[in-house]
Amino acid sequence: MKSIAFLLLASILFLNPTFAQKRKLKVGKNAPGFDLPIFEGENKTLEGILAEKDYVLIHFFIGSWHSYDKTYLKKLQEIYPKLQAKNAEILAITRERPVFLKSLQNEIKFDYPIGLDTDWYTMSNYGVAVKITKNYVPLKHKEYSALNAKHTKSKDDVVPVPATFLINKEGEIIWMHYNPDYRRRPDVNKILEQL
Repeated sequence: MKSIAFLLLASILFLNPTFAQKRKLKVGKNAPGFDLPIFEGENKTLEGILAEKDYVLIHFFIGSWHSYDKTYLKKLQEIYPKLQAKNAEILAITRERPVFLKSLQNEIKFDYPIGLDTDWYTMSNYGVAVKITKNYVPLKHKEYSALNAKHTKSKDDVVPVPATFLINKEGEIIWMHYNPDYRRRPDVNKILEQL
């Protein structure tokens, strides 16, 4: 069933060359579940994380090749101990292959788990999938397309909007940041204020 839904979604997406999902999640809605392999760890599910934690902060990121992502992932690492003190977990989600995440880990020294969404199924469920096009990234679409293909081993040009969702114990989205402009990221201190 999952693979049929994915194939239908993929066929629709690629008929539209300027594909970008419309934001479908809002504060107060239940967050979609997931079951993702973790970089250097066992699979994580939303249900499993919330069985142990009061909150989970889900952050979708494009990849280690993207300078805005690297900067923001460092900021998340800086607040991670404060989030853990409030019984919260971070789960960063990307399509990037583990070989590149290893280099990123050596550079950033992140402690939080990274979910691997290679088929962008979770990205689709959260409404954050966008395609690298001339319209989306006017000056850098060729460069970004090549980097994304190298780091994901896919030429579909699909990346996530760098969206962030804070989910409570009941699985409800209590705060979120969604902006298709990948340069706009939420202040990490605003995240801490929500707890």
